[in-house]
Amino acid sequence: MSVTAPSEDSRLPSPQAALDTRDTDLLRRIGAAGWFVAALVSWAATRLADPDPSDHTGLLICGGVDLAIAVALFLGRRFPRWLVKGLVIYAAVVMTSVVIAFAKPLGPVPLYYIFAAFTSAYFGSRADVVAVCLLVSVTFAIAMTFNDSVQIPGVNFWTTVSVVTLVAVFTRRITERAEALVEELDRAARTDPLTGLPNRRRLQEELPDRIERARRSRLPLSLVIFDLDHFKRLNDRYGHDAGDEALRAFARLLRAESRQGDLVARMGGEEFIAVLQGAGAASARRFAERIGELLREREIADGISVTTSAGVATFDRDATDAESLLIAADRALYAAKTAGRDRVIAAGDPSVRPLSVR
Repeated sequence: MSVTAPSEDSRLPSPQAALDTRDTDLLRRIGAAGWFVAALVSWAATRLADPDPSDHTGLLICGGVDLAIAVALFLGRRFPRWLVKGLVIYAAVVMTSVVIAFAKPLGPVPLYYIFAAFTSAYFGSRADVVAVCLLVSVTFAIAMTFNDSVQIPGVNFWTTVSVVTLVAVFTRRITERAEALVEELDRAARTDPLTGLPNRRRLQEELPDRIERARRSRLPLSLVIFDLDHFKRLNDRYGHDAGDEALRAFARLLRAESRQGDLVARMGGEEFIAVLQGAGAASARRFAERIGELLREREIADGISVTTSAGVATFDRDATDAESLLIAADRALYAAKTAGRDRVIAAGDPSVRPLSVR
């Protein structure tokens, strides 16, 4: 078996953390572009023919604020997520309401609320959607009391608030469905489809973190690598359906006998691994021997039974990082198979030798 695990220095952030970072950066860039466009529109509005230029000074002031926020977002690559959301989503609602307060005629300005509705629903949470809808309702109502050019203010208010709410709700629903699909695909990418156990990819992602946790807590951690004996012979004699059932049965056994907090995974083929948190060498060996005994007592089908070989390695005694710990357990497994199979050997056993080419 050839196993490589990421070293601590090369570990990447968790998928969710990386996704949050990308989303925040995308929101920041979208916000910067949006504020720049808002500043440009404010400036352009003062250059067009206007029968009532009394609002031009206010528009230019708002355009200056828009430009300042755009520059801040463009340069704020290290801004925390809450600040980016505040500047892009909530500030957009407030500034739109400020413009509404003196824009004459009102024109399409209330449509700017849709930008905040969309970004809050896509990048935020349900709470953000509710907060934005409430903020739009309150600030829009207040802004219209200062603008005497609004015709039929009641109809204008309810139409705007209804459209903003519908955009936010429907966008949030679509976003949640997309997020659920992404989570499902992510789980599928880290799960073995035959046994339902975590796969090699999941193990390689989690093992360095578990080792680091063991190092900080000074609690033991051990690996046990299992290999079903003569699996090819079983497939050839009884068929692949029997082989698949043997793999599923062994996965069920490992899952039933492991403790909460342990990680049991299928490495591929007939190889499985158990990461035993808080288990020293002796405990891990007893676990592997118990699995072997229980497996010998069972039949996966009428008259069909299998056995397993296992290699045990313990963190800090046999290795100090993920990759070398996996190699140590693999060497012990190879020694168990070489010694006749259906047995458990630990990495510290004198019979364990460096792996040769198989």
